[in-house]
Amino acid sequence: MKKVSSFILAVVLCFTATTSFAAATAVPIETNTRGTNAVDLEYGNLLLHGDMEQTGDGTYPSLPLGWEWPYDNTAGALTADVTQSSSVFATGSKSLKVDLSALPENSGLMFAQGAIDVNPGEKYVMQGRFNVTSINKAKVTFYIRWVDASGEEIKIDAATPIIATTSGFAVATKTVTAPVNAATAEVRFSFVGTGDAGSIVAYVDSLVFIRNAYVYNMVISRNGKDIYSGTSNFYTDSDIAESNPINYEVRYYAQNGDLLDTQNTSVNLGDSSGEQGDVSTTVIGGSLSMTPGPTTFSAVVLDTEANSLISTATGSIKTKDNRGDGKGWSVKSKGTNFISDFLADPSSNGSSTYRLSIGVSALSIIPGEVAVNAGQAIDATNGPLVSPITLTDNLQTLILAKSGFGMGSYTVPLTFNLNVPKTVTVAAQTGTGSKHTIGSSVGTVATVYRSTITYVVGVGL
Repeated sequence: MKKVSSFILAVVLCFTATTSFAAATAVPIETNTRGTNAVDLEYGNLLLHGDMEQTGDGTYPSLPLGWEWPYDNTAGALTADVTQSSSVFATGSKSLKVDLSALPENSGLMFAQGAIDVNPGEKYVMQGRFNVTSINKAKVTFYIRWVDASGEEIKIDAATPIIATTSGFAVATKTVTAPVNAATAEVRFSFVGTGDAGSIVAYVDSLVFIRNAYVYNMVISRNGKDIYSGTSNFYTDSDIAESNPINYEVRYYAQNGDLLDTQNTSVNLGDSSGEQGDVSTTVIGGSLSMTPGPTTFSAVVLDTEANSLISTATGSIKTKDNRGDGKGWSVKSKGTNFISDFLADPSSNGSSTYRLSIGVSALSIIPGEVAVNAGQAIDATNGPLVSPITLTDNLQTLILAKSGFGMGSYTVPLTFNLNVPKTVTVAAQTGTGSKHTIGSSVGTVATVYRSTITYVVGVGL
């Protein structure tokens, strides 16, 4: 998986860079056992309890866990009844029923699930099922709110609003691309009046926010045997005869058949015999992931008499260790030389072109103080620790958490310093008549130079 970001390094002299990373965003498999021989599975979904099966908590008792009822802009004008329904549903055995009346115009209720980490520039698919049995001067909207690292809203992407009754559950869907400066997404669905005294009765189910790469085919196996292949994010496994534990594996395949990701979980089927027994809970480890933030360089104007030309930029890296095994981790980085496009070679009287290069060692990365977002505190000896590096084509350690540490979510601010040289190197040539050869030094040319900076997160790198 790659995350691409471009950043301008100069006004007259310009550079861009591509940032890639090797860690995939992991998605937990949610399970709900029903008796002694059936399990509901939800997988690949970045939403928690998008299937609306789970009972709510004390804060929002009528909403499944993970969902909030944060906005009501009607100042008490409407009548609202929000419950879980076990009689009308699209998948599983429940849906969320919303019954609203006296909706003022342009006001209503909105339900949300936020702080979902996203990769800027990556495509996602949002999909939900809505069964509108009654509607008058109202609309249902399913949408994504993109947020930057500072918490500011970037933009809204919405599926087509529903303004009439549906024949059963209608699918609202949209493929969206995370903006280049997006850090998180908030998934919302709202019920808003389009005139005075609006009303609506609707059932909501099977809400999905998923990486586009995961939509082509998913295969489920139970205890080593494949039991499902398709594109649905919900599956009910019934008539299970095996004894506990039941081990599930979900494999995600790209359109060309390549295996993208594999996830595993284990469940114990419920015992309905009425005998007393011990109660236990199992913490299932997640993944180790990393998200580079957007980077913007300061302007620098070419000046051959200046002692040095330094272009600076700021960025960040966010890491999350949800594996639960305390094995530690490191983030390493390397880069390629900055290369221009083919340019007219002025020494050849228009008969040849050349490509110019700036060594990647001109770029250094200086990490700042590690901030703890959640989880284990920072240890001064064991980390996560940071080290400044001057980039080469070999991986170097930028952030390190030793074994037993770094079990949480952390953000590290980064400062990039680019020492713009007075001369550049001829990297490639075409045509004839040039007075330069490959490897020659020429005066720095004002153009765009590109480099690829690779970040890798893992254990034992």
